[in-house]
Amino acid sequence: MFKEPNVGDGGAYKCTASNQFGESNANINLNFAGAGDEQKGAAKGPTFLSKPRIIPKDGGALIVMECRVKSTSKPYGIWYKNGVPIHENTLYSISFSDLGESSYLLQLELHVSY
Repeated sequence: MFKEPNVGDGGAYKCTASNQFGESNANINLNFAGAGDEQKGAAKGPTFLSKPRIIPKDGGALIVMECRVKSTSKPYGIWYKNGVPIHENTLYSISFSDLGESSYLLQLELHVSY
């Protein structure tokens, strides 16, 4: 709980819950709007349009993770696994699509082999 929050309290927060079976994380960004940020058309950082999605395909042989973002300028996206940037290879495919109207789709495909 924040009592009398201020700009210095803003930043990236991470909540981790774990037990003997695994771990789950949630990331939260706390931002404070400054004076004039409400002006129409003002430049802003990217925001998520919806919760990230995980979509199994091909009977689980392909896992697609996607994030939809809105941004006043073209953003860039980086996927991470356990804090390490992911690069495309035979296991991972990364795509970035402009959906129009300042919306973008970032996808990570995980090709699972059994």
